[in-house]
Amino acid sequence: MENSYDPVKIEDGVQDEFLSMSADTSAAAVGSINLGATNEFDGPVVQEKSAHPTALFFTLCFKVATLLTYLLCGWFSNDAFVTVFVICIILLAADFWTVKNISGRLLVGLRYWNHIKEDGTSEWMYESAPSTIKFSAYDKRIFWWTLYATPLVWGIMTISAVIGFNLKWLLVTACALTLSGAQLYGYWQCSKDQQTQVKAMAQGIILQQGMNVMTNYATSAVGMQSVV
Repeated sequence: MENSYDPVKIEDGVQDEFLSMSADTSAAAVGSINLGATNEFDGPVVQEKSAHPTALFFTLCFKVATLLTYLLCGWFSNDAFVTVFVICIILLAADFWTVKNISGRLLVGLRYWNHIKEDGTSEWMYESAPSTIKFSAYDKRIFWWTLYATPLVWGIMTISAVIGFNLKWLLVTACALTLSGAQLYGYWQCSKDQQTQVKAMAQGIILQQGMNVMTNYATSAVGMQSVV
């Protein structure tokens, strides 16, 4: 049976509902998510497919456009470095602004921002939506996969530029790697779920490697005894 739930919408005029990652969850909430859409389980929900296709499109669009511009124009036109550099920087800036200010809030309910205190010092704030807000699994999956994949791709491009002594193109890849890495770090700090998953994955890898070492050692010991 199909459900026709309205997607969660984030509006600037709605009461803040984000929760700080550095404070107790019982503290005053900040942010902006509309809690109007509810179902029989008394919890705001979104539809299974993309709840915000426009935001999802531009989340992918600027990343793909930057990579294609770098690959096609950079590899096939060495004389167009200045033009390609300017276009890539504009696309990277557009992607950073879109993901930081729009995509994160709409697709996964996360945001981070810099708070200037009264004494003039600054502090980074990492916040997430309440657990009662249910976001589209499709949106979340695409958002996190692109967030993890983008720094990896630009890291490979940076290494290729260094190996090939293409130092001028290293400016483009370094900027892209820095901005995409900053995005990943900011949203990773916001999401307890992602931190838990990464820690669990790391522990699983370490445990698996330990088991492999113990198995190999036991096999070797048994083989030596049989030879003796």
